[in-house]
Amino acid sequence: MTERIGFDLDGVLSNFNRIILQTIKEMFGLSYTEDQITDWYYYNCLPGFTEEMFDKLFERLVKKKDIWKNAKPYDDKTMRMVADLSWKTNLYFITSRFPNRTHEDTLMQTREWIKAHNIDAAGVVLTREKAAACKLLGLDLFLDDNAENVKEIAENSETHCFLLDRPYNQGYKTDHRVMSVKEFLGWCSDHNGHGYTREIE
Repeated sequence: MTERIGFDLDGVLSNFNRIILQTIKEMFGLSYTEDQITDWYYYNCLPGFTEEMFDKLFERLVKKKDIWKNAKPYDDKTMRMVADLSWKTNLYFITSRFPNRTHEDTLMQTREWIKAHNIDAAGVVLTREKAAACKLLGLDLFLDDNAENVKEIAENSETHCFLLDRPYNQGYKTDHRVMSVKEFLGWCSDHNGHGYTREIE
């Protein structure tokens, strides 16, 4: 039976923190590295970055043209592996990214980004209710970088949800933490035999 596998985008395949750091530098002249982002609220972990700056940052991001369409992936090799899998099984993408101008425009940009990386998506969903989406779509496996999402999905659906290791989710303990997207793809291969190995990069 063909499985239904789901991915979050930002923090998993799309490097949203790169957008954040570039915009912070443009607006405030402050430079940071991705490893310094150890909290969802950047003013809790970035020296000199304030809550007021945080609010202004997102005011700018909401208006920034084609922010999602122009986002960079973490690495091209991972995207090729995901693309390869998408032509063999049903892949769904569930993201809670904020509207860039309008909900419809954000959804369109997201679909274009996925297509640009040669990924055949069975569905793209823009929602904060990821557990409900996983349940509705009948997903077997899902990968997210947000520990709260992983917990909610585990408690409210039959989907096996994995947490992708990131500096900002170290405080959450789970037996389903993976160190890379490639490792998650290995779990997928255990179910459907598509040839990836459970190797930690």
